[in-house]
Amino acid sequence: MSKRLLTAAIICRECSCADGGCCRSPTPETPGFPLSPAEVDRLAAYVHLADRPPGGGALEQIPSERATMTAPNSPEFLAALDALLPRHKQDIAALFPADGVYRKLRTMPSGDCVFRGEAGCRLPRDVRPWYCNLFPMWVRGEAVMLMNPDDCRLCQETRSPVAAMRLLDMTAADVRRLFAGILREWNLKP
Repeated sequence: MSKRLLTAAIICRECSCADGGCCRSPTPETPGFPLSPAEVDRLAAYVHLADRPPGGGALEQIPSERATMTAPNSPEFLAALDALLPRHKQDIAALFPADGVYRKLRTMPSGDCVFRGEAGCRLPRDVRPWYCNLFPMWVRGEAVMLMNPDDCRLCQETRSPVAAMRLLDMTAADVRRLFAGILREWNLKP
């Protein structure tokens, strides 16, 4: 019997159909990766929510209830950001004060991301948040790594950054570029 050719698209489609994987959180209250104001703007333009007021305006002025939601800067959220971006603890504390909120992709009562479809994410890659395009890859120092969450089917199939990048049709340079996009949009130093 021949082994089936796996691609990231096949894995994502199967995962999305079965349990949602990275497109589902246990509850809508589960912390998610924060969206930068530029990411919110890209999503708003894509889903045709509304025009920004002339000259811009505050993030809260975008009627983005259909695509994004606010969540509290909970201790769990702040600890997760500190773990992902350990070199930026002071910047994270300034960007996300403990008594504030952040904006993330909206999740349905089921925990599904509003953009989850039968074949995975329904957003085009150029509109997706940086984190979504990067996951499950990450950068620590100069090293490209695999986050390796237990529920990620891509991680279960590959177990190495090189194999995951191959399936994702990415290079280490692509991963670093996406990671740099996250840092740039939050004004964090590389």
